[in-house]
Amino acid sequence: MQDELQGDGTSGLYKLTQQNIIANSDRLRIEVRDRFDTGTVVETRTLSRYIDYDIDYANGTLFFKQPVMSRDASFNPQFIIVDYEVDSA
Repeated sequence: MQDELQGDGTSGLYKLTQQNIIANSDRLRIEVRDRFDTGTVVETRTLSRYIDYDIDYANGTLFFKQPVMSRDASFNPQFIIVDYEVDSA
């Protein structure tokens, strides 16, 4: 699965579309996109679990150590990109 959430200026909770996430399958990054062409990625920053964020695998929620702003200093939108696997059994 891949979810794309725009930062809202808080640390969370951010709700993913799925629950029952397989432990350690999560990969998170922050993408800053050009404000005039949102298809163009200006910057990417990979995040580390426990250092940058915590995840509740059962409920599909994220909590960040620092707030994720909706835009950077140049007013480019920031998105949280989450790749993960779910237990579909």
